[in-house]
Amino acid sequence: MFTDGVLYAAIAHNLALGLGTFWHPYFNETMFPFFHQQPPLTFGIQAVFFRIFGSSIYVERIYSFGTLLLSAYLISCIWKIIFSDDERLKNISWLPIFLWIIFPICIWSYSNNMEENTMGIFALLSVLFAYKGLQENNSKSIFQIIFASIFASLAFLCKGFPGLFVLAFPFLFWLCFRTFSFRKMFLFSALIFGSIAIIFTCLLLDANVRNSLLAYLNDRVINSVLHVSTEQNRFYLIEKLFFVEMIPPVLFCLLIFGLLKWKSAFHKSQIQQQKSKFLFFFLVGLAASIPLIVTKEQREFYLVTSLPYFAIAFAISLSSGISELISRIKINSTGFKTAKFLAILFLVSSCIYSISEIGKTGRDKAELHDVYIFGKIIPPKTIVRVYTETNQNWGLHNYLVRYFNISMTDDTSNSYTYFLVEKKFKKTPSARFSKIPLNTFQYDLYKRKDYKL
Repeated sequence: MFTDGVLYAAIAHNLALGLGTFWHPYFNETMFPFFHQQPPLTFGIQAVFFRIFGSSIYVERIYSFGTLLLSAYLISCIWKIIFSDDERLKNISWLPIFLWIIFPICIWSYSNNMEENTMGIFALLSVLFAYKGLQENNSKSIFQIIFASIFASLAFLCKGFPGLFVLAFPFLFWLCFRTFSFRKMFLFSALIFGSIAIIFTCLLLDANVRNSLLAYLNDRVINSVLHVSTEQNRFYLIEKLFFVEMIPPVLFCLLIFGLLKWKSAFHKSQIQQQKSKFLFFFLVGLAASIPLIVTKEQREFYLVTSLPYFAIAFAISLSSGISELISRIKINSTGFKTAKFLAILFLVSSCIYSISEIGKTGRDKAELHDVYIFGKIIPPKTIVRVYTETNQNWGLHNYLVRYFNISMTDDTSNSYTYFLVEKKFKKTPSARFSKIPLNTFQYDLYKRKDYKL
């Protein structure tokens, strides 16, 4: 998996083993004995999976796939609420899921154990309750808005401030639908702000929680805004969103609109009827993505939380036309039966291919080969000495921690039992160390000569 995904899995695995606590997660002895780069909820939930399923490398895959399925289900639920009064359109809840999954970064994120996967679930729950409450606009709305605030707070505890975009929900709903007054919109907004404020006030009364979240705020958020830069242009992600990520769903929409026109099923009036809903969810997507410009730390997977709402918006624009096309399908026709057969064949082939990949290494094969050899020799909780160049290899840190709870350091002030050296550097440690003969590809392992069990 991508480096960050292995890092998150390692922290969650440590938590499951009793290393660190929920509010003070532990990575390793030398880099992050207290990992405060993100709030801890994702690690806490994933740790439960490790406790249930053990330490297999497939646990984080099961977890990530579970977040994918749950997110798809929640997108379907939101769709059915949007079209609760139209049975015909409610039945095509697969459409926004399809448009969501074809965003390139979407499937990448769920393949790589990103924290956005978990945050996205709570964000979807928040949107679901907020939309239902504002749509119904009755005595139950207060409770639904409070539930939306609770889930927004949980989204924050997964990945921080990007999870709070639901704060813009009442204003955007009022702007697009005008089903209640501006005064009521202000009251709904105050209810969300107030509920989230109360939740965090209660949390911050606890010293452990306060120290954890303040460390995240100071060392991650403020430092990221002021000092961290992965791109020169803070609009990099917005450009990626519109000119890369949106290409597949937009092309699909254009294809369907072309097909509708060819089949004489294109009715502009039907699109006009859905204009407000399309605009609302598109704006929600922007509310979840535009704030990312506040920092120059720009990584494409940060967009993942916003993608379901763009997908819902695009699906709304296609909904009437797709429903019309489906109604014209003759299920007994040769063409339909052929398409069905090919779909089943593709599904079976995909499953067979996935099973055939079990046990194979798709990334860092040589490095992982060496890590597994070292794990059989070096005891858990050991700190291994390395040169500075090797200590900057986050992938190696992650693998040693995730699978064997071994830490690395380039510290020269202490004496360590083991010394790990990259072959390509053509360096050797002092004469106090002797090389252990191993069949490794990238690294040599040395052991201190005076070490005794």
